[in-house]
Amino acid sequence: MVLTWHRLAGAFIRWSKAPPINAAQDGHQTRPCKPIKSTRTDIESDAFEGEGIHIDDLQKGDRVEVTWLPNRRCVFRYEGEAHFLVLESENAKLHVGDSFDTACFLIGQPMYLDNIQRDVASTTQDGFSYVAGSKHGLHTVRKLSLIVDNC
Repeated sequence: MVLTWHRLAGAFIRWSKAPPINAAQDGHQTRPCKPIKSTRTDIESDAFEGEGIHIDDLQKGDRVEVTWLPNRRCVFRYEGEAHFLVLESENAKLHVGDSFDTACFLIGQPMYLDNIQRDVASTTQDGFSYVAGSKHGLHTVRKLSLIVDNC
């Protein structure tokens, strides 16, 4: 004898003397459902929010300075199409000359860099990703003024 889920569910409902699932159609009053409140505090997904710089705010050649803990600082030049070049790097794993893709730099959020290109002694490493400030996020983000030398 083969029992389907529907038969098992019906038998359980009759056994527990609860109205059937389609109670409203059978003339029974439905019981109100109480919303279930989540007690989880370890949210794993969220929107990126915060003050900072988005690539829509930049033009080719613009420079962006970012800092994060402990005592890290980098300056990037925007190359267009979400692509940046590392111009300065202090106490960071990024090297001068590295290039990468990203969409924004937000204070208080980690800095996620994709498609990092690194040329090391004629061996090119490419395509790896990097996150900076994973615990506390970026400390400062600012667009640097273009310095023009008239000499």
